[in-house]
Amino acid sequence: MNSTNPNHVIITGEVGIGKTAVCIKLVDQCRIDGIPISGILTIKTDRNHRITEDIQTGDRKVLAVLDVKSERISESRYTFLEEGIRFANSVIRKSGEGSIVLIDEIGPLELNGKGFTASDELLDSKSSVQCILVIRKSILPAFLKKHSQKFTIIEVTLDNRSNIHNTIFESIKKKT
Repeated sequence: MNSTNPNHVIITGEVGIGKTAVCIKLVDQCRIDGIPISGILTIKTDRNHRITEDIQTGDRKVLAVLDVKSERISESRYTFLEEGIRFANSVIRKSGEGSIVLIDEIGPLELNGKGFTASDELLDSKSSVQCILVIRKSILPAFLKKHSQKFTIIEVTLDNRSNIHNTIFESIKKKT
């Protein structure tokens, strides 16, 4: 764990390591302890879709579909849907003061000013909201270069993924 600032947390790790699973455990723990948490989870389904879910309401929209027929070279194997992106941005924007805001996940789209643009708006605002951002390890350096804030960075690994949510929870609990 790299601790440089008390406010925002980045959960990072390799693709498929279990970052979203850690987030789901973290959300559950916040609910049990009565700590307000809002934002979005991005869940991969078995039907080659990525779904974005509003943590507070459980509402879901399809965010992206696997582009299995495409032979083009792109940043992603997924085609992102405007409706899912709009939904996720509206959830992030309505996340309020006094709530931890979880954004799963920041990717290449966001680094290029697309996708979950509300995440940049939130980070750039003078808000006292504590953010937990999920960012894959390969793009973390580019994200950190883009943002001047300091973050507590926690890496999910095979060795810690079953219990790292406890460490993250204790860290955010101290700040609420």
